[in-house]
Amino acid sequence: MRGASPIDHLKGGTHISGGECITSLDMLEREVSNLIKRALNHPKGNSDFINISIQKIHENSKINYIKPLKISTFDSSYVPKILKNLGFNEDKISLAIDTLLSLKNLKGALLVSFEDFEKFEENIVRCTNMDYSLEIKPYLNKFLEENCFYGKYLKDALCLSSKVCNHENIICEICISDDKNYTTGYIGSKKFGYVRIENFKPKNHDYGGRIIFIKNKDKLKETIDYLKNEIVIINSLPEFNKDLVF
Repeated sequence: MRGASPIDHLKGGTHISGGECITSLDMLEREVSNLIKRALNHPKGNSDFINISIQKIHENSKINYIKPLKISTFDSSYVPKILKNLGFNEDKISLAIDTLLSLKNLKGALLVSFEDFEKFEENIVRCTNMDYSLEIKPYLNKFLEENCFYGKYLKDALCLSSKVCNHENIICEICISDDKNYTTGYIGSKKFGYVRIENFKPKNHDYGGRIIFIKNKDKLKETIDYLKNEIVIINSLPEFNKDLVF
């Protein structure tokens, strides 16, 4: 689902909301209804344009079953330390944060070459085709509530980041929401997991988006194909990375 206002964001409107799920046929109508409600009830406003697309996953489709990234929480003072431990020097840290805070109305993720910081602005990618397995979804909601995560952001972002960081050509993903009232962002990586960053951006800052740093830009095409097309299902509950130290 993608929602926009006052017209389709592909025709100049503002992106309001997006979402997807992988479900069973008997749950299809309910899930479509949930996505429509999401588009009509968003902190950025109500969508005037809503597009719903449905694609069957056939029996012979390749499905990648993975574990979710481990979860930890730090405040924004740790961002330079985390990025440094992922291989960023001081210049790259500044460039990464400045670029992140300047993103506006992207239709997906900005891919950036880690080696020379080349931005592939012609290849903005919407990462799709991922979800939690039907078996763990009821337990996931209970797990998150028991750990005081009541909003939709963590569940969706953890799923997306787990798929993103599962690819061998991706070093990390950094993200902040363009919701001006939601200041928590994250840094996702295979090395450190899903690191929630409290107060990652200033309050009332309505810019936001995600950046994916890739190792080898010669593998850009196959990386994009993975993000857009390969089916990934998370088949276990997340864990908390309580021993993570920077």
